[in-house]
Amino acid sequence: MSAPCWDASSLGAPSPTVQLHMLTNDGSPYQGYFIEAPTKMTAKVSLDAQVLAQGTLAVAWHPSSCLAGKYLYDAPDALELSGFVNRPGGGRAIEASARYSIGASKVHTSGSLSAKGAGNEASVQWDVSSVGAVERSGCGRLSNFMPANLDFSAGVSADGQSLALSFLADQFKSGPEASFRLQNGVLKVNKKQVTFSGVLDDANGNCVPGENVTLTFSSGSTSLEAFLIGQFGLRTCR
Repeated sequence: MSAPCWDASSLGAPSPTVQLHMLTNDGSPYQGYFIEAPTKMTAKVSLDAQVLAQGTLAVAWHPSSCLAGKYLYDAPDALELSGFVNRPGGGRAIEASARYSIGASKVHTSGSLSAKGAGNEASVQWDVSSVGAVERSGCGRLSNFMPANLDFSAGVSADGQSLALSFLADQFKSGPEASFRLQNGVLKVNKKQVTFSGVLDDANGNCVPGENVTLTFSSGSTSLEAFLIGQFGLRTCR
């Protein structure tokens, strides 16, 4: 097998690397040091000119507000990872991709993973986005994100079985009485489905959340708290 073949190219820049500002404090642009970092990398494994596996990583670093033309060694503004593994006889054995981005008021991630074998296939997909307030500290470092809402969807399938979950969440409250509201919740397991909505909290203080979330089955409704106690054996603390 040949040694891995590396290739680098730039992403939105005239050169394949940018200079990252490594801060040693949380504010002064004059204390720190710099490193060169790639914005895009590709790794490839080949055997006799046949590509067995390949992976690509692309990163968009956040510009420093203290030093013009420099970037921060911090959570990147965007990141994308993709790759695949081929079967020796041909065709994809594994294929995957994942993306992440954060802007002035939104965080988003999505991705997929699929694996194929002899007569079977498994896959995972997700898409999650949240709108809220992005807070940045010294030189533009990401310090906090306060979500206003969350849009979640994910699915898994394998050997003819499938599971899919989606919901909207908002009205987030933190602290001892942490809670958030769920809307348009749907959980599908093969051909069976349950919908849910309400405020997820522990208002009665019994250490089992969900008394204010309603689960609706084809046969009737119950609270999430009662379902967790009855089906999963969760115990209350009082």
